Amino acid sequence: MTTATQRVHERVGRGGEVGAEGVPAPVLTLAEFFDGNDDTGSILCNVVLTGAGEDEDDAPTPQQVRAVLESVRDRPEVADVRVVVLEAEDPDFWPFSEEVVVVTTADPETVRSWFPEDYAPDDVRERGPKRDLEPFDVPDGYAALLCWWD
Repeated sequence: MTTATQRVHERVGRGGEVGAEGVPAPVLTLAEFFDGNDDTGSILCNVVLTGAGEDEDDAPTPQQVRAVLESVRDRPEVADVRVVVLEAEDPDFWPFSEEVVVVTTADPETVRSWFPEDYAPDDVRERGPKRDLEPFDVPDGYAALLCWWD
């Protein structure tokens, strides 16, 4: 039986290739990235929730992040939300991401406003040449906006 961690690593590919020059970064659906994910360090690990202390445990859980991203995905002007995997070196740990793609007709400032204050991205911009991403569907009239957390 395949574990959730094995499943996501099979989807992502070999860890040494993720982020390598000329190798497109995997772009996972919310289900692919979050189903079975209980690794708080896998996404938005530098976010500290208001009212929480300064410990690592104060970062949102993957399921809290998923709920926020699903609320963005469910907006009428959004076609999809995908998680960009940046690291997947250790097969015993969940892959890491600090970027999400929102496929939308809205502008970057509007997209940023959809996130609760604690979860607001540090940057939202049209996807540029910074990194190759594996192909995903962007319908006519929509743009793929990259949301980044530091």
